[in-house]
Amino acid sequence: MNTMMARVRSLSSFTRLALALVSLAYLLQVLTPLRLVGDGIDYLLEASSAMDGGGFRVHGESTIRRPPGYPALIVVLAKAGVGYSWAIVALNCLLLGVGCWASYLLLRRSLQIETDAAQFICLMTLLSSVMIRHVTYPLSDISYFAASSICLLVLLSAETDVLVRRFWRLIFVLPLIAFCIELRTVGITLIPVLMWATIGGQDGARTIVRWLWDIDSDPGFYCSDCCCWRP
Repeated sequence: MNTMMARVRSLSSFTRLALALVSLAYLLQVLTPLRLVGDGIDYLLEASSAMDGGGFRVHGESTIRRPPGYPALIVVLAKAGVGYSWAIVALNCLLLGVGCWASYLLLRRSLQIETDAAQFICLMTLLSSVMIRHVTYPLSDISYFAASSICLLVLLSAETDVLVRRFWRLIFVLPLIAFCIELRTVGITLIPVLMWATIGGQDGARTIVRWLWDIDSDPGFYCSDCCCWRP
C-alpha cells in the first residue's frame, strides 16, 4: 500500500511538472510566426474588411459558412493596438488555458474524476497534435473550446442551484452561448443543455413528469375543461 501511494504521489508530481513545462512551451510559440491555412486566411480577410467598414466579408462577399465571432476577436485586438501575429497566438494560448481549466473543473464536478486523473487528462489535451498545431493558426477552434467549456461549467452549476441563483447564472450564460454560436455554428448544441439546466436537471425533469402524470390521471381536470368549453 505504501509503495502504491508513493507511486501515485510520484505520478501526480510528474503530471504537475509536465503541465508547467508544456504550458511554457505553448507560451514560447508566441515568439513564432502565425501559421496561415485556408480558413485562417479568410478569417483575417473578414477582420480586415470589418476594420475598413465593409462588414465581415471576403473579397466583398458575405460568408455564411463561417460565423463572424472569431474575426470579431481579431478586430478587438486590432482596435486595442495589438493586432499582430504574436497577439493572435497569445490569445489562442490564453483561451486554451481557460478551456483546460474549465474542462478540469467539469471533470471534477460532473464526472467525479479524481484530481490526479483530471490533471492527466488536461495534460493529454495539451499534448494533442491538434491543439499544438491550432494554437498558431488564426482559427476559431480553440476559442470555441474555451467559450463552450465555460458555458457547460456555468450550466452545470445552474442545474443544481436554487431558483434565484439559477436565474442569474442563466442570464450570465445566455450571451456567452450566443457568442459560441457566432464562433462556430455547432454552438447551437448548447441550447438543449441550456433548456436542461433551466428546468433544474434531473430533479426538475422528475417534477415535470410527476406534474404531467398527475394531470393525466386527474379526471376532474378534463371535466372542468369540458364544462368551460363552449362550441
